[in-house]
Amino acid sequence: MKKLILLSIMLIVGCAPTKPPEATFYVGMSESKFVNINPTIKKKDREISLDPIDPIVGVSTIKVYYEGGISKYYYGFNADTLRAVWHGLANVVRNQQIDYSKYPNSKPEWFAG
Repeated sequence: MKKLILLSIMLIVGCAPTKPPEATFYVGMSESKFVNINPTIKKKDREISLDPIDPIVGVSTIKVYYEGGISKYYYGFNADTLRAVWHGLANVVRNQQIDYSKYPNSKPEWFAG
């Protein structure tokens, strides 16, 4: 019986829709602009180091801001420029970025980073 209840809970939680990020962002925006238009987004105290330099994101160290709650979104900055957005810490580690096509104007065509 306990296994059935646990399985039911896992199924409900696993199928729950994820909330889109609350932040207003686009890849290539400055960190100061991001902070000004998203005052509720918190900055993490530490930075994430990618070793070696990640060819997709194009950086080795990223300053991270994140939204709290169940659905966490992480916003990675390098040299005052937003370089990537991830949904969940596991995706940060794997560098599996969000599908930018689902968020209008989030990744301008001119941004080749």
